[in-house]
Parts: sequence; structure tokens; C-alpha cells
Amino acid sequence: MFKKKKRKRGDLSRREFMYVALGGSTALFGMGACGVTAWALQPRLRYGVDLFQIDLSKIPVPEADPLLIVDKHFWVINKNDGLRALSCTCPHLGCFLKWVPVNHRFECPCHGRKHTLAGGYIEGPGVVCDLFHYNMAVKTPYETRTTNNQPIPLSLQDATEVVVDVRKKLFKPADKT
Repeated sequence: MFKKKKRKRGDLSRREFMYVALGGSTALFGMGACGVTAWALQPRLRYGVDLFQIDLSKIPVPEADPLLIVDKHFWVINKNDGLRALSCTCPHLGCFLKWVPVNHRFECPCHGRKHTLAGGYIEGPGVVCDLFHYNMAVKTPYETRTTNNQPIPLSLQDATEVVVDVRKKLFKPADKT
């Protein structure tokens, strides 16, 4: 009756073509779903929650008393070498540090730990380490200077905006003198 046509090598039957088309479209859909999921799971940086913009008029003059940002629990320090953002919590047990202007240093009311204006360890119980720093960015008309996960000061020269990232505390070992 009907003669089967001989297929050439590499030809696909209709059924094989449908399997390949279904497999390809499934793979394409899966890759798209993974891309959308990865995009949706990326962290969203939010001002007032993760990032905190500091009013330039409130930044203290160099070597003056630090500015306390209460709702984010960090201090803004302006030294001659630049600006820093320090954590308000004591590295020993997490108590809220107080600035003592008479002694010109930070003191822990819980156990008496003491730190300099730059966050350097002076004395007290627990691990010998400086106060934790936060990442910062200083924006100017020409560039954006950042701390890049290093506990270093930033220059305020030509600054138009200062932003502190409070998501991660940066550890700085104390100088052993």
C-alpha cells in the first residue's frame, strides 16, 4: 500500500521535532523565570533604612564633638584627616556609648570601656578593638569617594552629599601601643 519514505540521516520526524521544540521552549521559559526571580531577590537600598543621608550643615567642624544620629545609632565624626561614621554600640557587650565632652572621648556606661574621638580603643574590658565603622560615600560634582569596606576617613572637600550605609559594620583592630 503505502511505502515509507526513507529518511535521510539528520532529518527529524514530526514527533521528534515536537520534542525538540517543547524542550527548547521549556528551557527558555526556565531561564526567564530564573532571571525574574534573581531580579526580584536583589536587595533594594532605601534611604532612611539602609542608607542615611547626612545634612552637610549639621556635620561638625574638625575635632569638634561628634554628631549623634539617634534613629540609626551611629556617630558622625569629623577629624582633620576626614569624616567617619562610627557605631554607637560598645564592642564589648553592645551597650549604647555616650560621648563625654569633658574627657573628649566615648565611654560605655555599662562597664567603663573608653574610646577616642576617632573610635580608637583606650581601655576597658573585653576584646581590644576600635569602634565599628560604617561604609560612607561623599559625593562631589566631579566624583564619588567611598570607603569601599575599609574603616578609613573620607575628605569633605567640595562635598555636595554625604551618605552612610548602615547595613554592615566594619571591624578595625586596635593599634597595639
